[in-house]
Amino acid sequence: MAQSPVIDSIIMGAGYANQIYYKLGSGQTGQQIAADWHLAVSVQPSIPPTQTLQGTTIRINGGYGIELYKVSDTDSSGFNTLDNANNMANWQQLRDDYTNWDEGCLNSTRSTTEPFDYGWGKYLGNPSYNVVGDSIYVLKTPSGNYKKLWVKKLQFDTLWQIVVANLDNSNTFQLSFSKTAQGYAGKNFVYINADNGIIANSEPAEGWDLLFSKYVDEVAPGLVYPVTGVLTNKSVKTAKAYPVDISSVAYADYETQLGNSISTIGYTWKVFANGAFSIEDSLVYYVKLANGAAYRLRFLDFRSTDGMAKFELQPVSFGASVSAVSAAFDWSFSPNPVTDQLNINSSARINRIYISDISGRLLFAVNNLNQKSGNISVSSLPTGLYLITLETIEGTSTGKLIKD
Repeated sequence: MAQSPVIDSIIMGAGYANQIYYKLGSGQTGQQIAADWHLAVSVQPSIPPTQTLQGTTIRINGGYGIELYKVSDTDSSGFNTLDNANNMANWQQLRDDYTNWDEGCLNSTRSTTEPFDYGWGKYLGNPSYNVVGDSIYVLKTPSGNYKKLWVKKLQFDTLWQIVVANLDNSNTFQLSFSKTAQGYAGKNFVYINADNGIIANSEPAEGWDLLFSKYVDEVAPGLVYPVTGVLTNKSVKTAKAYPVDISSVAYADYETQLGNSISTIGYTWKVFANGAFSIEDSLVYYVKLANGAAYRLRFLDFRSTDGMAKFELQPVSFGASVSAVSAAFDWSFSPNPVTDQLNINSSARINRIYISDISGRLLFAVNNLNQKSGNISVSSLPTGLYLITLETIEGTSTGKLIKD
């Protein structure tokens, strides 16, 4: 039997001032003020031999007016002497790839024939194991201010060293921060303000699946423009179903089309005409999470005055049982089916336990448990099938619970 959909919405604010993180299943959201950051710097590990780029990624806040140029007049040795942007017309403007989080604009000039070239710098190997920066960039803010940028070093895939200054060398600061700092685990990026050097850890601790934001995309051949839409997290797969009969479209027909592009949902679910937005008819998206759970996503409304997006979510697959979920920790719960008390045990300390119905509606949660076992009462739940999610310092995992 098909599960009933749930209706939810987010609000980005006037001028789409906030970027909204959304987690499927729980409906939890987080946000960051878009104007507060200019650079996104990876805090993920480089995993050789095939996933080293993800650890060196640097992106910009292009959707909110940040521009970045690679200086062609000099290399990193000329950082202190670069004092104007008179030759900007001859410099290469760089843009992020909005199909892949790992393809940041500072990585976009890397050589395809040199495996250890990451665009902004090159990996030197033994004995230092550092990626050393060899390029200078100029960042232009929406207010017209110019900053010069030198990604000096990524030391042993751990310590970032980044230098930022005004063109006249005033307000110079060097940022040094570790990827392995507490609170960065499981995150994609930290977010840097090039005006004041503040480093923000903005991504929600509980994870996220959808990001409502402005970003730059190619809206027509050769025409790059800021758009407002939805990007997906790295572990999420998506497929677009259009044109379809909303009442009869089936997930099974699109499951093989699921792909990893982060902008499959994108911005084209809404159409601007005659001074107002309307929602595209006969369009749904399928969104599959890392644990195998999948949802049908259909947009219902968009309001430009306050950046409100209204949408319908319907579970179409519950994913793996807890015993089959890939996680960095082991856990179990019993009895299942359960009538009253549920016993939970985990190899990692439990931060949070929450139970939702199969439509994704959060029913209750136990927070700040900080221990490896616990008992919760489910006697108030009606008979039926539920999802139980365990969040620990080592990751998150979900299983199916039956209430008798």
